[in-house]
Amino acid sequence: MRRLTATTATDGPGSLQPTGRQVPSTAGYVAARTLVACGAGLAVASALAVLDDGRALLPLAATALLCLAAGGLLWRRCGVPASLRTASVHAAVLTGWMLLIGVGAATYLACGTFDSVNRAVVESTTGFTTTALSVLADIEDQPRGVLLWRAYTQWLGGLAAVLVVVAVLPSLGVGGLEESRVGADRRRLALRSPRIAAVARRLASGYLVLSAAGIALFLLAGMGPFDAVTYAMTTISTGGFGNHDGSINFFDSARVEWVTAGGMVLGGTNLVLVLSAVRGRMEPLRRSFELRAYGTVIVLASALLVWWTAPAGGLTHESVRHAVFAATSAVSTTGHTVGGWGGWSSGSQVLLVLLAGMGAMSGAAGGGFRVVRSMVLTGFVRREVVRQLRPRSVVAVKVGRTTVEETLLGQMVGYQVAWLLLAGGGAVALAVAGVDLPGAMTGAVSALATFGPGLGDFTPGAGELPRAGGLPDAALLVFAALTVAGRLEISPVVVGGATILTGAGRESRRARVRRR
Repeated sequence: MRRLTATTATDGPGSLQPTGRQVPSTAGYVAARTLVACGAGLAVASALAVLDDGRALLPLAATALLCLAAGGLLWRRCGVPASLRTASVHAAVLTGWMLLIGVGAATYLACGTFDSVNRAVVESTTGFTTTALSVLADIEDQPRGVLLWRAYTQWLGGLAAVLVVVAVLPSLGVGGLEESRVGADRRRLALRSPRIAAVARRLASGYLVLSAAGIALFLLAGMGPFDAVTYAMTTISTGGFGNHDGSINFFDSARVEWVTAGGMVLGGTNLVLVLSAVRGRMEPLRRSFELRAYGTVIVLASALLVWWTAPAGGLTHESVRHAVFAATSAVSTTGHTVGGWGGWSSGSQVLLVLLAGMGAMSGAAGGGFRVVRSMVLTGFVRREVVRQLRPRSVVAVKVGRTTVEETLLGQMVGYQVAWLLLAGGGAVALAVAGVDLPGAMTGAVSALATFGPGLGDFTPGAGELPRAGGLPDAALLVFAALTVAGRLEISPVVVGGATILTGAGRESRRARVRRR
């Protein structure tokens, strides 16, 4: 097992050596920041509750204080251990995510949003995994403080997923940084190294810029301030939650629909590229083969859906708009709906599920298998076919003009196998839990892609938010578990879960920053 070890305090800025009375604990270090982030969101939600009807003020404020107090205590007491192992970091990531879900569920129960623990856990899970599937029956009757917290869970979940998959896991040789920069420098770095911190800051900056732009555009499109803030949070994070039973249909506005479609496209775009564009550096965008592939998929999928869903009397602005909206919602794995695609042809519905399964770009808040992985695996299949025809030929797998290393290629093929096995097992589990066959098969894919809608029991009604409140609790819990695995790219769930159960990967205080 790979190990990252830390320097002593005199070894330089990359030191991981705990100082003072801090206890070395990766899980505690992650948990502290998780609790503080949750507490900050709950504090803002409780402040809004003061201006609203005050129904949720006390539970929101109390939960905020508990999170901030516990997070502050852990922040002071826990530092990064002197020795970091892959297993311990995976376990810490999984622990942090479970803590997010636990805080969200406890908040819903304290506010009286749910009287069922299972339903509160499912709503919290789909929130933090940015999955557009809600079990909340009376959305418009909820206090604004609760609705803001609900949107914040998706916004925070999107940011956390990007930071974990793109900035943290690559330092241990897994995750998304290599996938977004195929063939680039793949050195293993210390968890708190300046380079990892710089990557995290760039990603967070891009996320904040997109969120602010989304709020401004929704305001210009005619939304009120509260809806503009919350819908920007759930759109840029590719979450798909809404404040109204009618989702985006509630606004009955072509401008809102087009702005939402644009926001979903940006939410599925690599955040580093977005930030480069904001800074006026267009060269990275022109060089990105994945960006071109992502745009091509959206255009072709939109064209097919426009053609397949055209009304008998010919194309209309509404039919074109709804087709483009559905395509961007699926590719970015956001899950916002307009018009309802449950009444479309089977071909259109299956296409949307497949698009969601492929997913967004690497380095984006969106989920799914990722465009770059799909491109690499297509190249891998092509190479194997050529080898069958010409066994002595040497064929490299490329993304654009960049050759993919064999080690990275093996990781991606392994991830595909794990993804397919988990989708198959999840489909069986959903069927056993009482979901119909189309719902079980597409629901597993949709959950792993953190999309939400699917076919059968997971098909959204016309003009409604994607919901599954009528399903058995067992089916909802299976779906929620699959969303966690998909959001964390499987590896932290498998490795981290095994580490927690077996107690392996305990950190050592002795060592220096070097790879053994």
